[in-house]
Amino acid sequence: MIKLAADSSPVAKFIRHRRLVADMRLPGVVAAEFQGWVGSCSVRYRLGGAEHADVISSVDEALLVAGMLSAPLAGADSVRVEPATSGQADFRTALEWGRARLGEVDLAKLLAWWSL
Repeated sequence: MIKLAADSSPVAKFIRHRRLVADMRLPGVVAAEFQGWVGSCSVRYRLGGAEHADVISSVDEALLVAGMLSAPLAGADSVRVEPATSGQADFRTALEWGRARLGEVDLAKLLAWWSL
């Protein structure tokens, strides 16, 4: 039996890199168009009068975070997704981000809202 660790397999590297393109738009979210391959993305947003910027490990996970932030329950505005300038991610997944930034209770409420 062959086992591949997700972080070290050549396939995993390609899965986590995508292009930010115009058809990836979410309501209330600005996604920077970028022609090259993108790994980690910066999600910038304003919440409670303060500006925040978190680096998420992949385009897909960053778009999930942006989608959560664009929900009316989140109360965020000026949500923007763009290629990260550094390769070092603050969060690996959208759920990890949600637990850290929103807390378990608010994350559960937000996910329940999205499931409606």
